Amino acid sequence: MSRRTDRLATAQILGVKGRIINYTNRMRDIRDSFDVGMFSSFSPESFLTRDDGATVMTADEISYWIVGQRIVALSCQETFETLQNALGTLHIYDRTRIMQIIVDAPEDYRNLFFEFADRINVRNMSASGVFRTPRGTIDFNVSEDRNGPKGSYFVFFHEIGHMIDWALVNDRSHLFSNSFFTRQGSFSDTLFNALEKDVESKLRSLANELFGISNHPPEGVFSPQVAEEQNTIKNKAISNIMAGNIVVAGPGLSSVEQFQLLLQNETNSALRGNSNSDRDEHNMVNPSNVFGGITNNAVRGNWSHTRDNYWFDNSGNPTYRQNSEFFANHFAAAMLNDEQMLQNERDFFPEAMGVMDDIIIHMTSQIGG
Repeated sequence: MSRRTDRLATAQILGVKGRIINYTNRMRDIRDSFDVGMFSSFSPESFLTRDDGATVMTADEISYWIVGQRIVALSCQETFETLQNALGTLHIYDRTRIMQIIVDAPEDYRNLFFEFADRINVRNMSASGVFRTPRGTIDFNVSEDRNGPKGSYFVFFHEIGHMIDWALVNDRSHLFSNSFFTRQGSFSDTLFNALEKDVESKLRSLANELFGISNHPPEGVFSPQVAEEQNTIKNKAISNIMAGNIVVAGPGLSSVEQFQLLLQNETNSALRGNSNSDRDEHNMVNPSNVFGGITNNAVRGNWSHTRDNYWFDNSGNPTYRQNSEFFANHFAAAMLNDEQMLQNERDFFPEAMGVMDDIIIHMTSQIGG
């Protein structure tokens, strides 16, 4: 096989259920190598001049679609038409870039997208991102999301995550992420319990760092004679934060309040990332948002939901939006293959990510993946 022919051979097998069966590099000299593989029965003139997003050809129930510099082969015309309908309201530039992201996404997440692509209903492309039930419509500002700070089309895939979470049970009050119980003995039984455990564990780790290995309270914060009470002080400060109680700087603070203020500031700093770069802050979207969700915004970074009763109702009961936001953020990060975002999730939520892995397994098993 010649070097040119080799480059035209199938590059990768993609997709459970054969939805995307292969792709190959799009090459201008394909005319001279058209006897290779899946292209053997087609005329190159039929697609050499076609634009991105166009249907290249359809034969043997396979549709070929130009995406960027590649030709994506969809295993049936129905799948192609579903994608066209799902993304058809978008400009060709956005449609093509989103399709490129879908093609390159991890298999399980790509299959979840395809399973529910026929439910995508983009209602408004100039509004803030939101998924609405019961009609399942999506709003997002495409011009802002195109090169958004959290990654191109992060908001779009975030709202798709909400849609999938809802579509698996078709009940906003019983989203899949809320109703799932893991069977893995090493993990908490629900996603919410795992998130609570991870947030409290991180607060305790930061509290221990503030006291330091010398077992003395932070210098200048409160008098040395209470050093022997440091465990009580730490426990009370952590409990206060977990309960959503915020300490504001000012005179007359107790020892617990002084330490809690330090811990709040340290946690908020950690949730903003470890550098001054904007990108580092944006990679912290899930830790920032969900720490705010678990603590009712007692601690948070630069990303949060601050609407009244978003995280807890008037009686103090969780709304469990903590679960759905964690899932939607994770789904978007996975679709974008954003390794830093995913690593931050693993670092801040080791317990919850174990549950999330189990959730994805069960989601894909329900769709037959």
